[in-house]
Amino acid sequence: QYSIITMCQLTLPVPLPSPRQRMRLVVFACIQTMLCAGIVFGWASVAGSLLIAPFEDGGANLTMDETTTIFAIAASTASLSSLFLGYILDMKGPRICSLVAHLFIGAGCLLFSYATSYRGFLWGTGMIAFGG
Repeated sequence: QYSIITMCQLTLPVPLPSPRQRMRLVVFACIQTMLCAGIVFGWASVAGSLLIAPFEDGGANLTMDETTTIFAIAASTASLSSLFLGYILDMKGPRICSLVAHLFIGAGCLLFSYATSYRGFLWGTGMIAFGG
């Protein structure tokens, strides 16, 4: 069985993966999503315990409005990033798309971990959301 993939006026026959291999890919994608998108899904615990707490207690000393804005921008970015990452997936394939997404996630995690201001947390969370 073959599937036809058309890219830039070039048609190539590509063998379809077996049902077992498809199931492995789906499970891998679900695990990848759960591990990398945790900061957006678990935002309530991050905002309440880390971001709003004062500096003396190890927090970021942000206001509730600032944390809500960070979440809103991150949630919107996560939704809109599928357009960009979907284009990369179509043009370059799943390996390159996953690499690009994980680079954004890694850079966002580094930025978030070293952030000391509202903008740092905003950019870090936005980059994590873009990748995941």
